[in-house]
Amino acid sequence: MTGTPEEAVRSWLHDQGYRVEHTTASAFKKAGYVASQGWVYKDGASGKFRDIDVIAHPPLISSLSKLETWITCVIECKKPKAPWVVRLSGDRTLEPTPPGPIATRGLFRLLMEQPNILSTALARQGPTAFSVVQTHADAETNPAFAACNQAIAAAVGYLRPDLQMHRLAYPIVVIDAPLFTLAYREDGTEDLVGVEWARLLWSGAHTLGHWTQLDVVTLAGVEAYAERLNRELAVLLDLIDRNRAAIAEEFEGDWDRVGHRVS
Repeated sequence: MTGTPEEAVRSWLHDQGYRVEHTTASAFKKAGYVASQGWVYKDGASGKFRDIDVIAHPPLISSLSKLETWITCVIECKKPKAPWVVRLSGDRTLEPTPPGPIATRGLFRLLMEQPNILSTALARQGPTAFSVVQTHADAETNPAFAACNQAIAAAVGYLRPDLQMHRLAYPIVVIDAPLFTLAYREDGTEDLVGVEWARLLWSGAHTLGHWTQLDVVTLAGVEAYAERLNRELAVLLDLIDRNRAAIAEEFEGDWDRVGHRVS
């Protein structure tokens, strides 16, 4: 170690993601969310407690009869060593595939039975984005893939078994690095476009049993993204509110508390 202890700490901090977490929480607060850091969840696969970098509740809450719907943005923050590339599918059959929400069971059933609610409020952009990779990473690892799965696990872990509340957790990954989308033209050449955010239809390595949806956002674009998502979630809450009669207070069926299908 060279220099003063403070210089050594500052050098170490430069490689950490703490600034990404702080900036992300600040951006969501500026957009009107109630955002906080320091939450933990219990990982269902390992049984270990893990950190959630940022959680953010949008300003609007929808009344469902005597109940309430809460939507929480569950945000994983990363400082990658290289840009990320989101791959776009040329398979047009994927585009209408409805994502399964990460939600408590009554809300999950409503959104699966009426997929137009999600697709109207949280529409995907153009061709389906289905995968994300970190450039120049070791062939055996994909930090971008791991980060998306961490965001999904955190969203599932955040939901509580409180059936008096209808909860939806929306996973987001914020990166302090450039982000690109990649498609291929008919002649086989790459169409590489720099973007500030992308919405993925994600299968990943989780055990949800269905596609879900998550957003990858650059730190440079997180403030504008938070404002946009706030408008989208307001539409989603309004659509849920209009369909509140479809949610039963007590729900019988083969679904567990976070929408997994029980065999």
